[in-house]
Amino acid sequence: MNILTILALLVLVATAIIIFAIWLNKKGITKDENDNYIPDAVDKKVNNVKSGFKNIIDIIKGKK
Repeated sequence: MNILTILALLVLVATAIIIFAIWLNKKGITKDENDNYIPDAVDKKVNNVKSGFKNIIDIIKGKK
């Protein structure tokens, strides 16, 4: 496959994901308070993982 085909497929997949996220939000299946098309449950999990990694790094560096 050439680069143009791969790029077109990536754009198509990204568009489909965004449309699916909008549909889930409109149906009320997922909550998205800040309208970034990322469900709030995923936002919370990512923030928990990030803070966990930060705590581990602080422990490794000897800050705690």
